[in-house]
Amino acid sequence: LNASKTIELEGQQYLHGYVAQSFCGDNRRNMQLVARARQFSTFVLMIGTIAEGNQFQPKHSLIVSNKDRIIIPLICELLPSAKEFRDAIDSLSPEQQRFTRAYRQLQLESTVFALAVIPVKNSLEAVLNLPDGALTKHIKLTQDILKLFLEYQIPSDLLSYVGSEASSIENKIESVSNNVSNILTMIQEEKELNLKERKQEHEFVNPEAAVELAASLESQGSCMPPAQVPYFQSPVYSTMSHQPGPIRFKGASSTSARRSFATFPPVANVSMTKHVVADTMDDPIEDAIETFESIGESDFEETEVLDFTRVPKKLEQYFDRLDIKRNRSKVLPTKIFAGKSWSRSRKKNLLAKEETTTLTEDEKTSEKSKTMDLLDALTRSGELPLKGCSFHVIIAVTQSFEQTVMDTLIKSNSNPIVSLERTSVVMATAIQGKTTKEMLNKRFHDRILSDNPEIASLLDA
Repeated sequence: LNASKTIELEGQQYLHGYVAQSFCGDNRRNMQLVARARQFSTFVLMIGTIAEGNQFQPKHSLIVSNKDRIIIPLICELLPSAKEFRDAIDSLSPEQQRFTRAYRQLQLESTVFALAVIPVKNSLEAVLNLPDGALTKHIKLTQDILKLFLEYQIPSDLLSYVGSEASSIENKIESVSNNVSNILTMIQEEKELNLKERKQEHEFVNPEAAVELAASLESQGSCMPPAQVPYFQSPVYSTMSHQPGPIRFKGASSTSARRSFATFPPVANVSMTKHVVADTMDDPIEDAIETFESIGESDFEETEVLDFTRVPKKLEQYFDRLDIKRNRSKVLPTKIFAGKSWSRSRKKNLLAKEETTTLTEDEKTSEKSKTMDLLDALTRSGELPLKGCSFHVIIAVTQSFEQTVMDTLIKSNSNPIVSLERTSVVMATAIQGKTTKEMLNKRFHDRILSDNPEIASLLDA
């Protein structure tokens, strides 16, 4: 949240590998991060990098709710290969080489692109001292609470349930509803008082206008309409019977590198599209990352903490040892970061038409501040963890060919698919923590190893 407050995220972790290809120096990429939410559902999307170990450093964050659709362009920046870096610093002094190697390490760590999807309802129930799933059917109450958090920064202590834990869910919901209604009533009274003061100030500055208005109303035989009773002074929040809560992720801590890399559940169907999608459903939240795939099902064992920043270094060591010039290609570390032109499609209300706008830098800053205020309220300034989160780490490399596809195939007499297969196998092995025999389908194992005999000795050692 700030220099003195941190938040703990609990939930599933995913490590994704992405292999791009570039021919004849064409490094253009058309990738997008698309986030959308269903009606009456809200989640927080945070984009950033891994600072060190298990510390997530968000650079951008925003709240997605009520059929919002956010499109964020993703920019890919290519870094030099390990061999190119060694050749570039070969003539430098020892001190200069030490500095450049340290800077290189920072560059590799910055290639770890991360995003977190944080469901709001789960944390909202926890901070209000309500059982899991208690707010599932109370949509209006949930919207009012979020409004108080976002627009008025009301402390959660003024809204939460205080009483016996043995009390029924209906009594707990009713208590929270009364707290919300009291705060809304107070806000409405304060608004009416401010409006009355502004009216008096206007009449004092413009006495002629006030006299003319009174005379006009008297001549028409009309009077000022009575103040209407606000809708929230008579709470009518639903108290339906408790429904089963959302499916909670097992295991709050990270898993071992070998186990977690190999057994995370699939995030999307196998399709190498150029979109990354973060989506949410009412209960439970589902995230669709359409570009990257994860294989297997997780049982989330409680073991050591993962350090995702070590994976790029491991990949660089693999590719450096496999630096073969027969296809005149090289594997380059790739840094992914958010572009500047963000678009948001939003409806002002249920019946309004969808409007698409481009977010300015000031609006991005405002969205991040609003998000931090909400997370501060949901965690009581970092005291409570955020449960049910989904954390995704994406590591990308680019197979760069010096020639075009046809020149590589005809002039160099080499098949670029062989190089791409080799790079994909190395990436998958590093992420999944398995040998090539365990990773590859039996139908293709012998062919791929015969085309790339060097990867067997390296990866299966």
